[in-house]
Amino acid sequence: MTTEGGFRVAPECEVTPGPASLLVHEHNDELAAVRKALIRGELRKDGDGWLLVPSKVVEPGSTSTPQDAVRTLRRVQKATTRYVNRRDLPRPRVRWSEFQALVRPRGE
Repeated sequence: MTTEGGFRVAPECEVTPGPASLLVHEHNDELAAVRKALIRGELRKDGDGWLLVPSKVVEPGSTSTPQDAVRTLRRVQKATTRYVNRRDLPRPRVRWSEFQALVRPRGE
């Protein structure tokens, strides 16, 4: 949720204070004309919970065609590999079941 000072983090999310980012996007009813941006900032605790306070917005190139989308995906994958290799980090594991639970109707 957007607030005056940034983006409010859902209370059930596990977070750690420090640098963070949020990927946002929009598209038309046909799921085309995608526009996206990466919001970089810092996670801070305040009286209402956690807040992502933005410091920079990065708008990557257009993905108006499927080829553009594939090129962007490959570029991001390579950048991620370089990032984790330089820092000798394990590749992050995505907890898909937690993301899927967010989109399931409550009670299922």
